[in-house]
Amino acid sequence: MGNVVFHHPWLYYVKAMYVAYVCWTVKTVVYKAQEQFLLHRFRWLKKLPHPRSRTVMVEGIPRDCCSEDKVREFFAAALSSDVIEEVHIVKQTKTLEKMVDSRQGLFDLKQQAEFKLEKDGTRPEHLVVEVGKVPHKVDSINHYTEQVAKLEADITEEFHRLTKESEKVGDSNCSNAFVTFSDRKHVEMAKELDFSPDEDEWVVTEPPELSMVRWGELRMDEDIQTASELVGYAAVFGLYAAFMPICVGITNLANSVDLGPLWASLAPTMGLTIFLSFLPTVLILIIDNFYSLRCSSRVQEKLLVWYYWFQVIFVLLVTAIGNNFISFCEAVASNPLQLPHILAAELPKATHFYMNFLVVQWSTHVINLLRYVNLAKFLGFSALYPEEEAKKRAEPEDQDYYGFGSRSARWTINLLIGVVFGTLNPTIPILALVNFLICRTVYGYLIVAAETKKPDLGGNFWVKNLNHVLQGAILYTILMTGILLERAPNFIPGAVSVTCLLYLARSYWYFEKHYRWQALPFVEIMYKDKDMIAAAAEDAGESYEQPELRQARHIAANLNSGTSSS
Repeated sequence: MGNVVFHHPWLYYVKAMYVAYVCWTVKTVVYKAQEQFLLHRFRWLKKLPHPRSRTVMVEGIPRDCCSEDKVREFFAAALSSDVIEEVHIVKQTKTLEKMVDSRQGLFDLKQQAEFKLEKDGTRPEHLVVEVGKVPHKVDSINHYTEQVAKLEADITEEFHRLTKESEKVGDSNCSNAFVTFSDRKHVEMAKELDFSPDEDEWVVTEPPELSMVRWGELRMDEDIQTASELVGYAAVFGLYAAFMPICVGITNLANSVDLGPLWASLAPTMGLTIFLSFLPTVLILIIDNFYSLRCSSRVQEKLLVWYYWFQVIFVLLVTAIGNNFISFCEAVASNPLQLPHILAAELPKATHFYMNFLVVQWSTHVINLLRYVNLAKFLGFSALYPEEEAKKRAEPEDQDYYGFGSRSARWTINLLIGVVFGTLNPTIPILALVNFLICRTVYGYLIVAAETKKPDLGGNFWVKNLNHVLQGAILYTILMTGILLERAPNFIPGAVSVTCLLYLARSYWYFEKHYRWQALPFVEIMYKDKDMIAAAAEDAGESYEQPELRQARHIAANLNSGTSSS
């Protein structure tokens, strides 16, 4: 675009038509992708296993109903007494959880000692230091066995105390619970009913995968959650304000090193790429410490949204923002209509930066094939555990950088670089295409053949990504509107771009409202097909009971029967 003279007599009309073509294509492809996704989503929902398929998560239970009997009575009155299979109210189990974790740590040490005995043929010993006693050596296996037995007795006592106390309203009971029904249609009915005029009471939603539930968040007091989230928002805003000076400092440092013309062209983008690779870890720390999310996959979903917007601002708009994010926000807030002109003045100058940025991404994808972090963890654990156990402990890969959220945000931004800057520099979409061909090869192998399978939300990340693509297309029309209004010989090309902006805004609204993907249509539940019937018949013997309570119940049963637990 920089080579096209201002007020060219006909070329800007062609560019305006191309803007319309890009907007129509993006909207059409996104809608088609969502329609294909719905088939997969509904098939996935039909095959949900028990107990997840017949369970709801209930939040905001009033204090006078905080017991399993009261929750059972409430839903029995709302639906029917014979449709409720089981109720598990979340309990305050911090003490029990610490005991169970300590017991597991001692049990792991016992296993390591047994592995060393099997490997070396000699019983391992270690030095024990106790207050008021002379340090002395003990047989490791016998010592850890005794410590485990002592903790199991304490765990059993705490478990019985909690069980007795939870029969009362309040006390150890929290305001969240999991209710399992006998039939799936009662689940859908419960999710659609409004049980209270207060939208924060008796909130019934779909439960997360059992292994992904964050029980600590469900135990947290509501007032503490609200205060913590305010601190979290402040931390994120501070990260936004501090990001650009840090990023500029890294770039200047890279530019100060003279390693030839290739380094000079790639150094700024390498600095940005490296710093962006650490950003997910910082965001995860903020999310984990300040936000109350009920499911680990929800953490990745929040990371996806925040990381995406970080990259929109500090990758797509980095040249328009300059060195001061706060000043950019003030300028846009004071006159929002100036945004197209700000983008038009700065972004066309930076197309070579984005070409280099995409090329740098190719190498990061290929390096991921090495799985060097998992390899290092495996080699370290191999010295302490048998090979299969070491392999198990080396997985999964780092979920900060390689998780669903972080990967999705990076890939969406790479796609949007091709969309947003494709009209300014036709080479960029070609580089983006090469990037995704490499992605298809690398991650088509890694996700399917190398990485461990992970539970997910059944398509939330996909829908968020399509949302972000439409948002990126809207940003593209804003950019092109500013360029066409400033460069074209008259207002007509700019008017075409403004029309495209309105068209995309309406398409985004339609996408949000039209596609009902969160739940199965009720008619599918009324007339169950063979997949749903087969999934309902499976019973893995699991339930939405807190892991520490389940383990404590198992330990108590073993102690009563006189057998050892593992």
